[in-house]
Amino acid sequence: MEAIQEGLNQVQYMVIGSCCVIGTVFLVASVSKLRGRAQFEEFAESVQQLGLVPRRWGRPVAVLAAGGEVLVPFVLASPLIGGGPPAVASAFLSAPAFGLGLAVVLLLAFTTAIALAMRRGSGTSCRCFGTSSAPLGVQHVVRNLLLAALAVAGLVGALTHRLSAVEYLPAVTAGGVGVVVAILCVFLDDIIDLFSPQPSGESTRLTR
Repeated sequence: MEAIQEGLNQVQYMVIGSCCVIGTVFLVASVSKLRGRAQFEEFAESVQQLGLVPRRWGRPVAVLAAGGEVLVPFVLASPLIGGGPPAVASAFLSAPAFGLGLAVVLLLAFTTAIALAMRRGSGTSCRCFGTSSAPLGVQHVVRNLLLAALAVAGLVGALTHRLSAVEYLPAVTAGGVGVVVAILCVFLDDIIDLFSPQPSGESTRLTR
């Protein structure tokens, strides 16, 4: 019985961690695109440059993508709204499956778009988290697939296990680790640049 309970606790903390990773990633992505008119225009232009939809549809597609990105963290964090400090430890356990499910759909759609753009050789810069000089590449496909797998794991865990109350400290730890992982995903291009050979005399620059 203790082993079963321990396994259940592990699933609960995995769900919390996955919600924090996905929620943070989508929060940063949406804010970076919608924090100003210029930032959204750059994102809309990058969608048009992909060449996957008629140019006149570029802006509507950009609006839908950004709207979906806003919706994911809002839904995942909705249990926190109106809750006091005691609610923090178990808030993400009741997060609607819709949030993680929507994240999976969006991530797979983004991955498909990136793969098709790479096949066309568009060379469009990644605007996933704002302005970046890095062109869309394999690293972005891998990142999205890993995030999608994590979202699926969290979704399955939330749907197949009856989640109960958890201890505050382990839950916060799981959430904190999730946020750290999300930050690494956000700054993936910068991390790759940091460890990539640089031409003589050229310094590494943050692209965000």
